[in-house]
Amino acid sequence: MSDEENTVDPTTPTPAPEYDRSRAVVEQVKGVVMLVYGITAERAADLLRTCSQDSNISTAQLAERIATCLPTLSDSSALWDTRVQLNRILLVPDAHGAGRAR
Repeated sequence: MSDEENTVDPTTPTPAPEYDRSRAVVEQVKGVVMLVYGITAERAADLLRTCSQDSNISTAQLAERIATCLPTLSDSSALWDTRVQLNRILLVPDAHGAGRAR
């Protein structure tokens, strides 16, 4: 391998650390949504995107809210309570400080 192949193109932007963190939170929340609703990754991403658009907030902001508001799933008995709480966050964003676009 030549030195040219090992060099990083200085014109290629590198993601900001905030972007990486936001992306990680979105992926974690997508996993929670998959678990709670028993849906695929694609459907979970669609649900998060739709709810964020309906709430007029970014998907990253919605994911952060979900990650902050939901308890950890320590056992399967908490799954139903978590589903109820997730429904409230996704479907009634006004209850968590975000205005729904009218």
